[in-house]
Amino acid sequence: MLWRNFAVSYQGQEIGRLNSSKALKEGVTFALPDGRNLSAQLQSSMGQQQVELLLDGRPLPGSATDPQQQLRQGRYMLWLVAALNIGLGLVAEFGQVDALQELGMGYGTVGFGALFIGLEWWARTKQSPLAFYLAIGLLVFDVAATVLMSPQSAGTGGWFLRFIICMVLYRGAVAAKNLPGPSAHPLAPAE
Repeated sequence: MLWRNFAVSYQGQEIGRLNSSKALKEGVTFALPDGRNLSAQLQSSMGQQQVELLLDGRPLPGSATDPQQQLRQGRYMLWLVAALNIGLGLVAEFGQVDALQELGMGYGTVGFGALFIGLEWWARTKQSPLAFYLAIGLLVFDVAATVLMSPQSAGTGGWFLRFIICMVLYRGAVAAKNLPGPSAHPLAPAE
């Protein structure tokens, strides 16, 4: 917790340990037994902390700052938004749940969710940053429309959750823009 007692292991053997988050913020490099270097540094971005792990100067596959991982997380977030919208929309319509219908959920919400499935397909097949930016725009539009249609729900709009979703989508867009091509990874072996 709070990035204390940060340890690095290689093939089951500990090769280094940091006991404070201050040392991790400054960054540290560990020499691996095979001659490669692994650097670790705690970074803060938009109120969120993550550890950047670089193997010989390149993002470690699967780490928080690996562009492929960020792209994957952005795509998963698109699926999550789609599933929530479709699920809640169907429950509101078929279950005749008044509370959900009063929030404006229904077939329109199902359509909104289907749109996010299309954006995920676009992000996956074309590695398009625009798909993520459009998703962020749709979420902002959804918040604005909710506030305009139902001002009393402005305090219960899930602002923090939407902010987190938009942050993940933004990182997915940046990753899609910076990767060389669909399903390419800088550390992947050449075919």
